[in-house]
Amino acid sequence: EAKAGYILVLMSFYWNFEVVPLGVTALFPVVLVPLFGILPSKDICPAYFKASSALVPRRPQDSNMLFLGGLILAVSIEVWDLHKRIALRVLILFGVQPRWLLFGFLIPTWLLSMWISNTATTAMMIPIAEAVLLELRKHFQPSNPKAAATGNSAAVNSGYCPESGDCQLEEVSGAADGAAHAPDPALDLPMKEFLADPRNAEFRGTCKMIMLSVSYGAVFGGVATVTGTSPNVIFNGIVQEYFGSETSFNYSSWMFFAMPVSVLCLGLSWLWLQVSFLGLRSLVRPKKIPKKDEDRIKQGLIKEYQQLGPLSFAEILVLLLFALTIGLWISREPGVPGWTALFRGTDKRTGRTVSFMSDAQPAIMSAILLFLLPSRNPFAAACGHRPVSRSHASTIHDVAVDEDIRVQLVVDKPDKLLNWSLMQERVAWHIVLMLGSGLALAETSKVGLPGPESGLSEWIGKQLYVLHVIPLEGLVFIFSFCSAILTELTSNGAAATILLPILASFSERLRVHPFYLMLCCTASCSFAFILPISTPANIMVYSRGYLTALDMLRTGSMMTLMSNSIVSIATLSYAPGIFRLHEYPAWASRAAAAALNATAAPNGTSVG
Repeated sequence: EAKAGYILVLMSFYWNFEVVPLGVTALFPVVLVPLFGILPSKDICPAYFKASSALVPRRPQDSNMLFLGGLILAVSIEVWDLHKRIALRVLILFGVQPRWLLFGFLIPTWLLSMWISNTATTAMMIPIAEAVLLELRKHFQPSNPKAAATGNSAAVNSGYCPESGDCQLEEVSGAADGAAHAPDPALDLPMKEFLADPRNAEFRGTCKMIMLSVSYGAVFGGVATVTGTSPNVIFNGIVQEYFGSETSFNYSSWMFFAMPVSVLCLGLSWLWLQVSFLGLRSLVRPKKIPKKDEDRIKQGLIKEYQQLGPLSFAEILVLLLFALTIGLWISREPGVPGWTALFRGTDKRTGRTVSFMSDAQPAIMSAILLFLLPSRNPFAAACGHRPVSRSHASTIHDVAVDEDIRVQLVVDKPDKLLNWSLMQERVAWHIVLMLGSGLALAETSKVGLPGPESGLSEWIGKQLYVLHVIPLEGLVFIFSFCSAILTELTSNGAAATILLPILASFSERLRVHPFYLMLCCTASCSFAFILPISTPANIMVYSRGYLTALDMLRTGSMMTLMSNSIVSIATLSYAPGIFRLHEYPAWASRAAAAALNATAAPNGTSVG
């Protein structure tokens, strides 16, 4: 146990402080586990991409393929700018009044992060947020530097106009017409200096609110789907690793559990961010931007949307493949026999009826089609359509050369919906390795393997057994908040990797359904709102200079309390109906029995 514990602590330290890239840390078990004599190389290396488990031989394990397929689909969405089209469309739809502007950023970020990584979603939304805030800044700037000294300066400098919305920024009492329209020196100020001006305190609050909405929306969207964020995928892998494919967990059952949690948390974040940065009164009497400024900002968004051009042939195909994949995921086992019932057969080794399909097949099938389908309509010429426009044949990227210099690079788009070079460049391979390391650590730390394996998770489970006197409801809340605290100090994937095997073993000792503790832990591992370093999304929004660490602590503490309370209540209220948590399942009993049999030595004693 001590050797496996050392590896776990060492990797947690490296993940937390990013001594080396996260994907490199994920490779540590390949070297350290054989070095310490815990597992031979032939067992630990296949654990990263394995098709069987040493706990129960030949148990299927396809989480890696499911996640890889999801990442490839996400790359195709980014390549064809579908994410930007969706985001801009939602912003245009909801408008730019502060409370609806906040809603307009939360919704597209939430929707996109269900299907592409939180990091990619945040990276895409931040430039859009900054462009909108730049337009919004023009509204907050007094047209005349002398305005601050006039009696009517309050209406100009307060950030928002009264509810009537008919004040004019150009009208300054006592100023001549020429002075009223003189250029404002503040226009040349960097955003950081502009926000430091005490007169712009309200605009500063709006900037903070919008930037945090990007981070929060990405977190809550990622929780909603199995492939949305690392802890969910790791949970899927651990469940298959420990309990096999006969559990009640699948893509649709997770969505039935997590979607209400995600929606409720998103709604509360919308309210809480308003209260935090616009004040409690803003919920009753929302502050408004003058109509003419609202129209100007909206026109800027419409212009950017029009630059994308009409929906291209490639975008339509990607959308269809995306919709097909989601449809197949949801309908695989939607509480009634799904399409996988067509692919059932008898396992020749065990004689039991099994399904030959899982969520991995739709994802990989769509990923393969991306490399086969053309990006341009092959029948366009025959139908008399015009050749594809340059906006559809290439994409323009803004690249920062220096702090004040940006250049535009025109990159040709592929002839197919996706090509290998783009896949190599944009797939988050470090996440794939982290998922593999999670399975490798589970293999290292679990009990029930023949040989000198550590049994670390079993040992920790024994130490936690003193908590059996606490009611199950209390344990759910305790482990939810412990997971959230741990994920503030390390990556969410690492937190799930550390905790889920322990909770699986602990649940077996308590003889309670393993999902009672594992569901809330998985969701809570994504709820990192307090520290700037806790997630890549937090790092990105913090690095833009709008937020302080105190802002994140003050706002994030309440979000942590609310979101973890919601997921705990969900686990105790409607989750038992989805996953049948009130009874100890037969598949958990079989897994415990298999572990016991596997650890029994020839003389009947336990090994390790």
